[in-house]
Amino acid sequence: MLGKIARKLRILGFDTIYMLDTEDRKILDLLIQTKRILLTSDKELFYRAKKHNCHSIFINKNTEIENLVTIFSNLEIKFIDTKINCYRCSICNTKLKTVEDPNTIKNEVHQKVFENNAIFYRCYRCNKLYWSGSHIKNISLLIEKINKIL
Repeated sequence: MLGKIARKLRILGFDTIYMLDTEDRKILDLLIQTKRILLTSDKELFYRAKKHNCHSIFINKNTEIENLVTIFSNLEIKFIDTKINCYRCSICNTKLKTVEDPNTIKNEVHQKVFENNAIFYRCYRCNKLYWSGSHIKNISLLIEKINKIL
């Protein structure tokens, strides 16, 4: 569940590290060193982080929307802008760069995708290409629902 939330936060431009099967001590050390915010559904880790004065948000709601609202409310974010211009790779968290000349990637995407999109983004770390496909429309709908609640 938190992996999906991490991907969505990255798409929204949030610098997000997702650590699966990592020892609590390593997570706490990272929090202390980097001053990051912990999102966790592990109650024990949440309390340990609080004990170390780390900003932590306990994720325990039933739906993704409820959990995202919990996160944004805790961060005192009252509105999510759907016209984001600081995208991150949903895989590796690297900031995406706009492909200046779409013709350079013409052979890397399906012809219909190329014909239907004018703007493409590339992650220069993992080389993944992005464009405004159905996933972005779905994210926009999700954001609209979240904004109504916030």
